[in-house]
Amino acid sequence: MARLRTFDLIAFSLVCFVGVYTGTQFFEPIVIDRLEKDGNLRKDIEIPQYDEEGNPLNPKSMLELRQELSKVQEQKEAERIANNGSKSS
Repeated sequence: MARLRTFDLIAFSLVCFVGVYTGTQFFEPIVIDRLEKDGNLRKDIEIPQYDEEGNPLNPKSMLELRQELSKVQEQKEAERIANNGSKSS
């Protein structure tokens, strides 16, 4: 009985994850286009560009995303070290 519940929980979680992921991939170009038309699109962050079918013009590879994440982690670590050093003095 416990195996069946575990399987049900895993299957339900997988379906929810896939649903949310595909929903965001579908609606992202639509939301960006609407915000741009309304003039409410932020200019201080990089917004991905999409073609008329909603496909990204230059999708990022996993390697590029990993490098960006590493840079952010290094910056936060440097800030943390700087903050700890200034508190000790």
